[in-house]
Order: sequence, then structure tokens, then C-alpha cells
Amino acid sequence: AEIILDTACKFIGYPYKYGGKGPNRFDCAGFVRFIYRKFGYLLGPSAPSQFPQGRSLKVEDLHTGDLVFFGGRRGSSKSKRIGHVGIVTVVNPNDHSFRFIHASTSRGVIISNSTEPYYDHRYQGACRILPEKVSSDASSLQPTDAAPQR
Repeated sequence: AEIILDTACKFIGYPYKYGGKGPNRFDCAGFVRFIYRKFGYLLGPSAPSQFPQGRSLKVEDLHTGDLVFFGGRRGSSKSKRIGHVGIVTVVNPNDHSFRFIHASTSRGVIISNSTEPYYDHRYQGACRILPEKVSSDASSLQPTDAAPQR
């Protein structure tokens, strides 16, 4: 997860573009897909399609590297329709809040906090894509530019 986050953070400040899949512009799902693909994970092209690809998690079970999903901008903030995704960067176990990196429509790739008013009431759920235990040899987990195998 740390290597994935290090890679993701290199894109902070990159601009948002609806449907952007990288490497120079991203939408939220395109950003998550682009980052995870560098490590051999093929995720769906949209936030709703990425949600069922991992193991569903309760907010109190979040770890860095997990994906978090939010309701979209359209309609009520109580909408159950997933419209946004990000990657958890930091978890606060005291209050189950978290920080996450994502492609924001207004500011591009940034890190936000789950307690910000916009995200606080839109949280829909989380999933884990990464395996529970990874080899202690982190040098084997290097990003690749090659397309991963399905």
C-alpha cells in the first residue's frame, strides 16, 4: 500500500478531466484505475464498477490503500448512487475518519479528509483490492508501465 500511495502522490496537482484515464489528466475512477494498473490490478472504468471488485469493508476496518466510495454530485447528498472514488492515505482509528487521494473535479488530484462537509455525508462504503498480507520484500512491488495481464 505504501508504494502505491507513493506513486499516487506523484500525481498531486494533475488536472481533472471527465473521462480522463491518465497519464496527464484524470477523473476519479481513471486515477484509481491508472495507479492500481501500474501494480498489476485491472479495475473497472467507473467508480460504481470498482466498488464490487474488492472485499467490502466497514469504515472501522479501513487501511491505507483501500478504496473509498462516495455519492455523486447530482441529486441529494443522501443519494445511494456511487459517483466518486479515492484511495485511503491515512486512517484515524480514534474517530474512524480518513484522508484519501483522488481526482477532484475542481482541484485535480488532491488529498482530502472524510470529515470535510462535502464528503462527510456522501460516504457510501469501502473495499480492499490489495491482499491482506504482502511479501516483506517490497522491492518486488515496483510500478510497471506494461499493461497487466487479465
